[in-house]
Amino acid sequence: METKDVTTGDLLEFMQENMATKHDLAELGSELRGEMASMEHRILDSMDNKLGDLKGDLVVMMRKEDAKVTELIRILADKDVLSPDEANKLRSLEPFPQR
Repeated sequence: METKDVTTGDLLEFMQENMATKHDLAELGSELRGEMASMEHRILDSMDNKLGDLKGDLVVMMRKEDAKVTELIRILADKDVLSPDEANKLRSLEPFPQR
């Protein structure tokens, strides 16, 4: 098997054809930063939507539970287990106070 001597000219030619320049890397970095910023915005928008949906679901669930507690207070007040002042005090508590 015969080996070919590699000259400096051959090395320079190979490097010019195959090596990335500083300018090439800067362009690539700029493109990547733009793509990453775009991805970040899409991820944050998606998270905002998911959190909004979750908050809405939690409010609906809490309102259902609040309706149950309000009905229980009414039943206990009707049976004179709770005084009117006690019933009003319980209705005025969070998360959805009533008067």
